[in-house]
Amino acid sequence: MPNIDYLKIFRDAWKITWNNHFLWWTGSFLFIFNGLSFIIFFENEKAEEAWQTIAEKINLQNFISNYLILPRIGLVTFLTIFLIFLIL
Repeated sequence: MPNIDYLKIFRDAWKITWNNHFLWWTGSFLFIFNGLSFIIFFENEKAEEAWQTIAEKINLQNFISNYLILPRIGLVTFLTIFLIFLIL
């Protein structure tokens, strides 16, 4: 059996990953949106009705107009985390 240097393989893979770290964002967005599409499209037949009843109960426009600060806080938090990862 040949002697394989696994440590060198992992070190080289880490260097490639670190040099192309801008691709992490693409991969994380693809992972998130692919997971969401899997959840939405492969649920049972009553999922559409359930989403409609939830949307009627929440009434998103009234929620945003009543609690306008929450989307702003969420946006600022997302941008802060984005900038931190961008700097790293």
